[in-house]
Amino acid sequence: MARIICFSDSAPLTYAVRQGLSTGEHTIELLSASYLSQATRDAVCRFTADIILLEATRSLDNAYLFFFLRADQVTRTIPVILISTHAHVNQQASALGANGYLQGPFGTEQLTDMIAAHMPLAEALVAA
Repeated sequence: MARIICFSDSAPLTYAVRQGLSTGEHTIELLSASYLSQATRDAVCRFTADIILLEATRSLDNAYLFFFLRADQVTRTIPVILISTHAHVNQQASALGANGYLQGPFGTEQLTDMIAAHMPLAEALVAA
């Protein structure tokens, strides 16, 4: 079971994530990807996620969210997976240092495989 935070403002993406993970025992917390606020920071720290899904958009705060996640003591070791319909999400993920990416539209199997691939990393970091 994974505790997953999904930063997204896109209804289709949110729906795809919920549908893709609905058959598992995952707990999903949905947060806005539009801007970074103290309330967002507090919610992330309270939820203690295993994996973070971050919608990669053209929003300037999108990159701030990623850098906040990497700089904050609570979230710096949590795997971050970028999700986007943009063709260059792989380059963006590489440039930022994300743990992985999914280019939409994606299927349930791709999503669950990506989550499963990063769970051992999340579990190992928690145990350390």
